[in-house]
Amino acid sequence: MRTRKASGQRMLFNLLAVILSVIVFLMLFAHQVASMAMFQPQAPRYSGGEGFFMLESGDGESVSAYFAESPRARDTVFYFHGNAEDIGDIMPLLSTYRLRGYNVFCVDYRGYGLSAGEPTEANVYEDALAGLIFLTETKGIPVDSIILHGRSLGGGPATELALHHNVGGLILESTFRSIYKLYFPVRWVPGDKFCNEGKLGRVQCPVLVVHGKEDQVVPVSHGETLADELPESQMETFWVEGAGHNDLVNRAGMSYWNRVDRFIRSTH
Repeated sequence: MRTRKASGQRMLFNLLAVILSVIVFLMLFAHQVASMAMFQPQAPRYSGGEGFFMLESGDGESVSAYFAESPRARDTVFYFHGNAEDIGDIMPLLSTYRLRGYNVFCVDYRGYGLSAGEPTEANVYEDALAGLIFLTETKGIPVDSIILHGRSLGGGPATELALHHNVGGLILESTFRSIYKLYFPVRWVPGDKFCNEGKLGRVQCPVLVVHGKEDQVVPVSHGETLADELPESQMETFWVEGAGHNDLVNRAGMSYWNRVDRFIRSTH
């Protein structure tokens, strides 16, 4: 009897050891994959110029920023770019926003563009907050007239800011549920990064989710799941037929800008 009991205890111990080993392996593997995929800064695509300046982040690190006003603008778009972009890459988009009557602002995460330091999830949030403080305190822009627009990775800091500040609106374009959920078919792995799913349901401002239906990098199912986080009265969606991850704006054409304009007007 005691032998059977001892044998059962050993089996249970071995099973728990296996489960623990699998969890540890998944954590280490997920962390390694996420670290390689999450941040991919390229050589700077710009050298500065009018509208560019260095902004001091919360811990004293210097990050590159860009701000440009549009005559008689009522709203300011704070844009967060993707993981392999910098301000130089998105300048055509910022210019279009400005031509359509919006002030535009963007911060390069640490390690991107001309920004110093190393990009981490915590540092990206810190840099985003420094940007919001610049807009509200230095420029005197009311927080409820600021529209956060996050593309892909940029959806992470945009969602984090919207969670803690009463901004006018939030646009999530080609954004994922979380970093780990891009790569692992499990509900939860410890140490996940940029967990937009779960946060979005607590955001108070109007939200527009934009996603390409043929996106092979961040499947449209991620956008659909995020859209389900909020009631229809607070959430709008724009699904672009035939669009992938990096050609959405071109595929959608003027319908993209008309949809964004309509959403921003609806936040007033």
